[in-house]
Amino acid sequence: MKKNIFFCMVFLICLLYAEAGCSRSKTSPSESENTRLDTIEPVVAGQFYPSDRARLKEQIDGYLNKTKISPIEGDIIGLIAPHAGYQYSGPIAAAAFKQIEGRHYDIVVVIAPSHRIPFDGIALTTKDFYETPLGKIPIASDLSKKLITENAWAKDEIRPYLVEHSLEVELPFLQSVIKNFKILPLITGLDQTFDVEKVASALNQILPGKNVLFVASTDLSHYHPYEVAVKKDKKTISLIEDMDVAQFENAAKDNTAELCGQKPVSILMALAKLKGGSARLIHYANSGDTAGDKSRVVGYAALAFVVTQKDKPQKDKLTESQKNTLLKIARQAIEAEVLGKKQPLVNVDDPFLDMPGAAFVTLKKKGELRGCIGHIFAVEKLALSVRDNAIAAATHDPRFDPVRPDELKDISIEISVLTHPEPLSNPLDVRVGIDGLIISKGFNRGVLLPQVPIEQGWNKEQFLEGICRKAGLPPDAWKDARLERFQAIIFSE
Repeated sequence: MKKNIFFCMVFLICLLYAEAGCSRSKTSPSESENTRLDTIEPVVAGQFYPSDRARLKEQIDGYLNKTKISPIEGDIIGLIAPHAGYQYSGPIAAAAFKQIEGRHYDIVVVIAPSHRIPFDGIALTTKDFYETPLGKIPIASDLSKKLITENAWAKDEIRPYLVEHSLEVELPFLQSVIKNFKILPLITGLDQTFDVEKVASALNQILPGKNVLFVASTDLSHYHPYEVAVKKDKKTISLIEDMDVAQFENAAKDNTAELCGQKPVSILMALAKLKGGSARLIHYANSGDTAGDKSRVVGYAALAFVVTQKDKPQKDKLTESQKNTLLKIARQAIEAEVLGKKQPLVNVDDPFLDMPGAAFVTLKKKGELRGCIGHIFAVEKLALSVRDNAIAAATHDPRFDPVRPDELKDISIEISVLTHPEPLSNPLDVRVGIDGLIISKGFNRGVLLPQVPIEQGWNKEQFLEGICRKAGLPPDAWKDARLERFQAIIFSE
């Protein structure tokens, strides 16, 4: 890790390549100079990119128009983009952001590394706006405050925002390709002791069901001869594509993978795994390709993290054998937990069951609900999700006492494997018996599975009122709350 930080700090002594990689920004302004209307003002405009609005727009539009990259199909949930001066990395950044042009995201989480300010954990800001020459972007400060309150790694730390380029340079590209979004900015500290899996889990939990894009900001190898850089960067890209976070982090520590935004990329990889996504290289080049000097170059990569239709559970994908396997896993897990025995190992020789998947496990006793707990999103492999939620439904549903040994013979198991939620713009389009619902309003959130309205004998309006009650909201809150729907593969013993 020290080697990686060294490469990102070369700007302190190497002015010749000042904007090709992790270079120096303006002299640090005081906090009072950067609090106008609670706005973070640009600090590298005029250095890394033009400070004039018209010139900046012309430059970005030029990069985007020249990009000859085939569009990626599927839901793009994340991007990796470089953060050098635009004359060096602009074409590669454009290749990344071109992929989301015209798409809609409610929130963009931008994760970038600190190059100058040492601190532990991750810096967030509770300010209201982030400004570039293209205008102001509202900050999701309510989410920042919640993360800071609930997580030791999240710091209310403004200092890096007043000097850092790695996050700022991504914003004009975002403003050029998508509209009407908020940002949740995060800057990872030089003292990188936090657990990326915990960060990814917290971000996944605080943004459930929202239409979110995650952007990791990083450059790759720094100041090697062209051929050496290409070889090193190909190795780093390959490790990212493998989606093995632990292997990637170990490679970064021993410098097998060389990049300055290792923690942002690790967090994005962990998030993508939770959501069932995969990494795809969009474009690679280095400053030797864009600026001409190949004696000492900086590497840049554009990658997308995508969830495709084939990654989502579909009804024709679960065979009877797969259903029986999941039911057996649930039954064995519940019996072991209730009887105080050692949990059996979950070994499945089935690629689909070994993929990330979201599942609910419902327990009934003589037809009456006895427990129901699950995951809305794919936070772990499907087989493990079924096991863990079976145990939780039997022992940790707060509505019921834990299942007793004498009850096991009367317990029946139902499993619901969920598709990925999608926004429901018109609540009256919900399909009773087909769609499950997720409602979000403020800090209130509720979920109802597709089978619930059928079991309760509800019509469409009663279903909408029922999801409001589940979330602790007034019955008519569905009229102005955020709603999402999903489908489920439902099967039972």
